[in-house]
Amino acid sequence: MQWGQIKTLFILSFLIVDIFLLNQLLDKRFEVTESFGGNDTPLAEQMEADDIDVSAVPSDTPKASYLTLDRAEFTEDDKTELDQIDGLNARIYNDDLIAARFEEPIPIDEDASREEIMELVNDTFLYNDLYSYWGWNKAENVLMFFQKSKGSTVYFNESGMIMFLVEKGEIVGYVQTRLKPPNEEDVDEKELIPPISAVYLLYTRNHIVPGDEVTDVTLGYHSKIKPELDGLSRLQIFAPVYKVTINNEKELFLNATPYEGIIEMNESEFIKQTKEKFTETIQSNNGPVVPMEDGTEQ
Repeated sequence: MQWGQIKTLFILSFLIVDIFLLNQLLDKRFEVTESFGGNDTPLAEQMEADDIDVSAVPSDTPKASYLTLDRAEFTEDDKTELDQIDGLNARIYNDDLIAARFEEPIPIDEDASREEIMELVNDTFLYNDLYSYWGWNKAENVLMFFQKSKGSTVYFNESGMIMFLVEKGEIVGYVQTRLKPPNEEDVDEKELIPPISAVYLLYTRNHIVPGDEVTDVTLGYHSKIKPELDGLSRLQIFAPVYKVTINNEKELFLNATPYEGIIEMNESEFIKQTKEKFTETIQSNNGPVVPMEDGTEQ
């Protein structure tokens, strides 16, 4: 048997074991949620005394399954559709990365709203119904869109995102990747910890302080394990997570399953590492198209 086949068998075996262990953890969810308590616990009373508004926290506990997703390859039909977008020079690298540059950069106002940004770029990339706008990181000069799967956003994953590059007040181009649809086997939905339990955990860790308002709690997905670049090893397991928004400004992430806790996200570091990987892919396929750093074409 060839080494490539052996490697694939090992990878699939480990994935199956990982999914089994994760499901075992979910079966014990009530042990954890009881330790956090419900709305009639002293924690709730203490938060009320601290003038912390949790009225926007959903009362219903959602259900979700773990997702096993692979990075998608773009097809000849995708290439044809790209070629039909006016004013766009685009190329597909390594079959799974689109790098594109606008013939005429798109001016963007410094204070552009989410709606204005969507209107500017929504017709310039493929599968625009699969992505949701995340934000503008002005320190790194990028607009980020994250892909959705099963109706929920997949956060901070290089295999399912669009990164628009901003230079001197203009959008000059973008890079895009896409995740495949979830497997049909990813249907074993489990009840997660209640959203209020996630809020309690943030409060006990001093991420929520007196006078704060919890303005949103949204279910999404995240994978801690980064994919390799070859073959089936790009498969990733995505766990359900809560994105908790404080005062409409600060966003924090927690696993929605027991025992996992708070997820540390460093947006600037994620952008830098993703730029490096995309640049490596483009260079290894002999192609300049998009300036990945200020003023420098890759």
